[in-house]
Order: sequence, then structure tokens, then C-alpha cells
Amino acid sequence: KLIVFSLYGLSRQATTTLHYLLEHYNTSQSSDRYNYLGEKSDEGRKPRISLPKSLMKFKDEIKPYVLKRWGDYQKLMNILENYIFEKIKNSKNPKYDGMDDETLRKHAKKISTQYARVVFPAASTSSLIFSLNIVELARLWIITKRINFGEEFTLLVEKMYNSVKPYIPNMKEIIENEKKNISSFKIIEDSLNEMDIENYKKEFSELSKKVLIDGPSNDEELVKKLNMAYFVETGKHLEIEKLKDEIKKFYSTSFGLQNVSPVLRCLENVHFTFAEEMTQYEFEQSVRHRKVRHFTNFVAPALSKEPDFIMPKLVSEIPEAREIVENAMKEAWMLKNSLVKKISVMDILSLIPRGIKYRVVKTSDLKNYLHETILRACLNAQQEINYHKYIEIQKLNERYPSLKGILSPRCVFRYELGINPYCPEMDPENPNQKKRLGRWCGYPMWNKDWSQKVKEI
Repeated sequence: KLIVFSLYGLSRQATTTLHYLLEHYNTSQSSDRYNYLGEKSDEGRKPRISLPKSLMKFKDEIKPYVLKRWGDYQKLMNILENYIFEKIKNSKNPKYDGMDDETLRKHAKKISTQYARVVFPAASTSSLIFSLNIVELARLWIITKRINFGEEFTLLVEKMYNSVKPYIPNMKEIIENEKKNISSFKIIEDSLNEMDIENYKKEFSELSKKVLIDGPSNDEELVKKLNMAYFVETGKHLEIEKLKDEIKKFYSTSFGLQNVSPVLRCLENVHFTFAEEMTQYEFEQSVRHRKVRHFTNFVAPALSKEPDFIMPKLVSEIPEAREIVENAMKEAWMLKNSLVKKISVMDILSLIPRGIKYRVVKTSDLKNYLHETILRACLNAQQEINYHKYIEIQKLNERYPSLKGILSPRCVFRYELGINPYCPEMDPENPNQKKRLGRWCGYPMWNKDWSQKVKEI
């Protein structure tokens, strides 16, 4: 049985945890990229946050902190909007040709919200619609009984479970069966000391410099794995060029038909693992690709004594903006350090701005990785996510020459196959592209090497 839940007023920390634990891409969520707070900083809407009850006893300390972060968000958005407006006004991107200042200003505002959320507390609210089946709900319920994912998330899962339980006569039996299938866990947050945290950060920093940390040892082994899987299924040997043609054909138009092709099913026999550092809001976006599995330690950055965050490159270019972010992080960690001995670290996470640094290991088979790549390699993707994807592709192309030409955004495939418009976001009624849909990135990525073009941009 499939259940659909509609949630309102959930914190970003809780939605991130939910995305992290769910197996399938099955959610529709309100975006804080378009969460405008008024034209001027004193006209913005009131803060909308969701805090666990354990924090409410400290509301005298928390309330001024939250109000200040909300004010920082508005200030930062205004600073970035002006800076971005000047950048796109003077850019050579054909997307902005002929746009008047008012339209350019709207684009600048949308982009500014993406970066300003670096100072947003993770307690800022979101709304969410998602579906899952009975077994998945049972697993969530069991896991929250064994691992501390924070008071808000635990209560959320309990409420979901209790709302469904009266309609499922054999719910108790399902729970008992799933308990046998889920390993026992041990909470380790109380046993982590400062030395453990610093060693973890140092070791992961070295690991993330490699980016690609596991996969076939070389191109020959990759081809061998693909060929072996294809031969088992069809009794024939695989031709790499035929594989590339099949990939371009299926991924240029649809995401749901890959399983019908024995050529593409063999991609499931090749796996890659990456180590990357990203912000909380990047992680929330990245983890939505369910079949690309993500693993992180929520607790480690929160237990760090000093601010542990990522400064967006665009923000770092503006001294005034950089100062706002640095001060916000200092104040966040001062508040966190004063509370860390009094309440659960998982509850404190909701107070920390979304620029907190998550150290993420992600792993996937090649079929699902290609699905993620054609979306995140597109320049419409959030800049930091696009940058991570660009680095991943560089590393893969260096080790596996056979993959060159297929780790690209969808427009590259459509161009090679003659599918017009090359970018799905373009207006099909205007093939000369003089009129464009608003979501085209603006760069004809298909007419030259994609990775070189990204490097230039």
C-alpha cells in the first residue's frame, strides 16, 4: 500500500533527514530559493521556524539569535542582488540579450536567494508532499527508535505511524518482520570527543581531495565489468560505441525507460564512490537522487568547537557579504557551545545556519549516476552542485577514457542526435532560439566540449 503525506511547517533539518532516509525520489517540496522577504530589510515577513520542544526552555537566548539571522538573510540577499545584477547585466550570456533592467533584476533576485540561505538556520520551515509504502514507514519508525535523529523528526515519524496504524491490521506483524531485517545501531554522539572530531575532519579533508575514492581500478577493468554483465544477459559481447549510442538515445528524452534495454542494464555492474564536502542546502538537493546513496555524519560538524562551514565563492567576492556570513557563523557556534551540554546535538542542529559543512560519501552504479549527471551537469543546476559534478566528471574521464562523451548534460546528447530544440527548456516553436523559455541556461553547451565550456564560464 502506498501512502501520501502532506506536511507543513517542517524544519529544513527534518526535511533533509527525511530525504536522507527515504529510498525513492518521491517528494515535492517548497523551495527556499524563491522565499522573498520584502523589497527592503524592514519589510520582510516574520521568521517562520520549527524548533523542537527541548529548545523552547532556552527561548530567551534563541529568539534574538533567530531574529538576527533572519535580518542577516535579508541584508545578504539585498547585497547579493545588486552585485549579481551588475554581473549579469555586463555578462556575455546570450540568455540576457535584450532584457530590460526590471527583468534582469528579477533574475538577480532569484539567484541571490540561493546564496543568502547560507545564513538561514536549518529550523526555517518548508512544506512537503511525499509518498512511501507501509514497509518503508515501518523501517523509519524502527530506525527512529534506535537512532537519535532529533526530537522533531522522531515526533514526525511517530505521528505518521499513528495516523496509518488504524488502517493496517497487520502493522504489528510488519514491524516485527522489519526488526529482523534491520541491524542494531549504537548512538555514538556521546562518545565522540574533540580529538575524534578533529581527526575525522582532517582525514576526510585528505580523502575529499581525491574526490573519486573507489571504482574500477582502470578503464580496462570498467569495460570488462560492463562486458561481463552484458554477456551474462545476452550471450553477446558488448561494443562500447553501441553502449554510448544507447545511452544518448535513452537519456536524451526520458528517465524512465533505461531498464528496458539490456545494454543499459549492464551499467548496474559498475559502481563509483566519491568523497565531497558540501553545505547543508547542497546536501538536501544532492540527496534527492535516491539511487545515488549518500552517507554523512550529522553530528561531527555540530560538535566542532570552532565554526565549521563553507563560504560560497560568490559571497566571498564581496567583503560586506563575507563579513555577514562570518559573524553569523561565530554567533551560531557561540550559542551552540553554550547549549551542547544541555540538550541533544541533533536538536541543536536546527539552530545552525545552512552553510554548515557536511562531509559526504556518495556511491552509485553507473546507470543511476548518469541519471544524476544529466541533471546536475546542466548549468541550470545550483552553482555549487554543478561545480561538484564538473569535478566528478573530470576525475572519471581521467581514469576511464571509455566514458568520455556520455558524462554530459542532456543538451549535448540531443544535439548529436539532431533532436530540436537541443535544450529541453528552449521554445520548440522558435528553433532559431531568438525567443527562449526562461530556464535555458543561455550557453550553447552542445557546440563544443562541455567540460571546457564549464571551465571558461
